Amino acid sequence: MTTRGHSLAIFCLLTAAACGPRGAVVMSNPLVSGAVEQNESHHRHGFNETVRGLPSRSLVTNASLTSLDSKSACFDLQLKWLSEPGSEADGEAYVDPDRLVARLEILGADYQLTRATSVERDEVTREPLVGHTNRVQQRNQLVCEGYGRHRRCFDVHEQVVVPVETGYTVMGGGGHVCFAHGGHIDTETEGLILTLSHPAEGERVAHRFAWKFE
Repeated sequence: MTTRGHSLAIFCLLTAAACGPRGAVVMSNPLVSGAVEQNESHHRHGFNETVRGLPSRSLVTNASLTSLDSKSACFDLQLKWLSEPGSEADGEAYVDPDRLVARLEILGADYQLTRATSVERDEVTREPLVGHTNRVQQRNQLVCEGYGRHRRCFDVHEQVVVPVETGYTVMGGGGHVCFAHGGHIDTETEGLILTLSHPAEGERVAHRFAWKFE
């Protein structure tokens, strides 16, 4: 299924005209060079890493353009998603390409492919990961000042933010997706943006990958 004039695609096209797709891997257009160069696009979930005190780059997801010809474009996916304790079953959907909505934006053509024509999935894995959450604790302290009969004491209440060790689960998955582009990707194509979204969240992007063609 394809759509023309999609507002999101137009926005990305305008962005690409100014500075290229955000975080894109720069490579030669395979339809010009005749081969697909080694490439890997990354999407880092840095906010979750920072807020939850996780190791840097522990939630990076990857995608590689593996083939591109006059009819189709194919990608390998390595996905990660952080799950809170007890919500692992929900987290599986975010790393299973068969349960995600895949879209491919073709930069320079004002065109978007809204459905993958072929999807292969890997088995979902679970990896424990220790981080921390910040909890506010109330502390009471007796403070006194002055001497002798002028001495006065009073209670001071203060709130202190304390990091507490917390266990999480990193869901891992991925697979292989292909799009039949019907010739809309050609030697003039400026780049590609692949997004994966949870079907219950509309166009809110869970994973985003980009390639810019020189």
